[in-house]
Amino acid sequence: MAAKYVILCLLCICPLFAHAGLEQVKARMAEDARRGKPFVAHVTVALCDNASQGIVPVGNGLCDGDAPSKNLYWGALYGVKSYFAKHKEWLQLTADKPADTRILERVVFTRTLQYDGLPVSVYLVADAWRGKYIRGATQSY
Repeated sequence: MAAKYVILCLLCICPLFAHAGLEQVKARMAEDARRGKPFVAHVTVALCDNASQGIVPVGNGLCDGDAPSKNLYWGALYGVKSYFAKHKEWLQLTADKPADTRILERVVFTRTLQYDGLPVSVYLVADAWRGKYIRGATQSY
């Protein structure tokens, strides 16, 4: 189950894999696992922002694109940071503010999975982009 989860995540979020077939992705991951290389996924999250995204307004501060701690996509119950932080198999390594002022917070989580019978370190790097910079967040992908 865990290996399927990793493949799905990589297919969804990694541009490198967007042009590869599933078999190519599996072969690359198996080779990386054999070499002891970690799997790294970088997630870009444009924060929900009532003021600048033209979305149906959401109340209770959930769509303040400048407040990641309460944001629907980041700090709320099922936001990216909250979701991984509450799962005991994921360990949060860091949470900091990058030099790029469009990014309000970057977190790194890790865990170890079995892939092809080998233990593999998995790192999830997630960036919370200010909601008004949704275009930049999309382009950074």
